[in-house]
Amino acid sequence: MKRQYIIITLLFLFTTHTNALFSQVLETEDSNPLAKGQFEVGTAIEFQTSKEGTETALPFLLEYGLSKKFTLLFEPVAFTNIHNKTGYTATGIGDLEITLFYQVATEKRIMPALSISSEVKNPTANNSLIGTGKTDFTPFIIAAKTTGKFYSSANLSYTFLGKPKGIDAGNLFNYAVGTIYNASSKNILFAELYGNT
Repeated sequence: MKRQYIIITLLFLFTTHTNALFSQVLETEDSNPLAKGQFEVGTAIEFQTSKEGTETALPFLLEYGLSKKFTLLFEPVAFTNIHNKTGYTATGIGDLEITLFYQVATEKRIMPALSISSEVKNPTANNSLIGTGKTDFTPFIIAAKTTGKFYSSANLSYTFLGKPKGIDAGNLFNYAVGTIYNASSKNILFAELYGNT
């Protein structure tokens, strides 16, 4: 009951104050920190499909500017549903990701903005088909550049996976490139490519 109350409260918050809320458009992280004391809140409905089945998730985002260079990001997943084509279904909360960003260099005329970050995935999922029950750690290098109406970001990262007993899984090298085109004050177009080993 407590979990349902929290989810309903968060949904109310996110849907009744939309003029003050933002959502991250891309999975690719960008290199711009928030101003000190500034915060952003967002949510999305994610739907993914593969040859194994489908996954639907409701992630939330709370980002806070600790200082001119440091930004802290919390990303809990309030709801996840995995439907495998072999017949099993898993539903429940997902894991919590906490990320600390530090901007090393601001964007210049030729040079992109550069940041480093560290992300920790905390095993909050209560279903072993949704989460591994282990902590993962991912350091990032992030570059971002504005060119006219385009804002582009590139990420390189390496995930150290917490490995559950009986599971053979290797660490992951990750990459992502994304761009946002500001077509007008109310419309954007975006494209993204991301993956891992």
